[in-house]
Amino acid sequence: MAIEQEIISTITDLAKRLNLADWGIAPADEMVNEADRLALWISNGYHADMQWIAENTALRQNPKLLVPGTQSILVFTINYAQQPVQPPHLPRIARYAYGRDYHKVLRNKLKKIGSVLNQRFGISGRCFVDSAPVFERELAVKAGLGFIGKNCLLIHRNAGSWFLLGSIFIDIPLPPAQKLQPHSCGGCTRCIDACPTGALAAPYTLDARKCISYLTIEKRGDLEPPEAKMLGNHLFGCDICQEVCPWNRFAIPTKEPDFRPRPWIMNLDARQWQDVSDEDFNRHMAGSAIMRPKAEGIRRNAEAVLENEKRK
Repeated sequence: MAIEQEIISTITDLAKRLNLADWGIAPADEMVNEADRLALWISNGYHADMQWIAENTALRQNPKLLVPGTQSILVFTINYAQQPVQPPHLPRIARYAYGRDYHKVLRNKLKKIGSVLNQRFGISGRCFVDSAPVFERELAVKAGLGFIGKNCLLIHRNAGSWFLLGSIFIDIPLPPAQKLQPHSCGGCTRCIDACPTGALAAPYTLDARKCISYLTIEKRGDLEPPEAKMLGNHLFGCDICQEVCPWNRFAIPTKEPDFRPRPWIMNLDARQWQDVSDEDFNRHMAGSAIMRPKAEGIRRNAEAVLENEKRK
């Protein structure tokens, strides 16, 4: 018991020093109910053309298949809450993409924690930040870090939803969270009502085919005319369902310097984005999540935004 408490105290201290908002321990149990819900969601076509979601389902369901020897899963949150800094007339960029790519930021922090655990306690582990078939939100719930809201995001009762998730699968058993946060959306439907495209097909159900984040980031190739219209003034991602969520009144600004906005991307209008060269894009966007759709995808999105502006 003493060694368990020492390990937990070490992780808590490291998480605080690394600007991680919270952390918890989830069991490495097989996640059958979660896998069944995912299968139903996929059968309805809600994953659009993101075929990778439908692959490796057995690994997603059973953490011990993904990482043999896993006994516990450490789940971490990092806060990216900040006020929007773009002038309102410019194409909107999701706040998580204002600064450095969170995959890089959070993964580096988790690797540091994993290294300390290995050196000090002989613990082996693997870090994941959107890099493997992992039920990240569901594991966060099991770790006591929040509940999944009607907008399909993890919500913490005392801090809202402006968080990103990462995990470390470790090879020793640690006591999982004993108290889970109760589901607390109640009768609220603000996120569903505010979604401009109807992507929230029902409470707790996202239809990616209508989601602005999917269309601006993951969608490959040309946008169909109805899809282009759905973008409105969004260039990369969408924050609407979080902006209207009452729980985010408890959000506090991030202390992570890597999430500070890059001035270059905060001040470009749609025409400038449409005209950006591959060279300029790659130079200014290096290390940014906005690299995901590449310059070609951003130019495509900017063209849609311009056409939508003409319709006003």
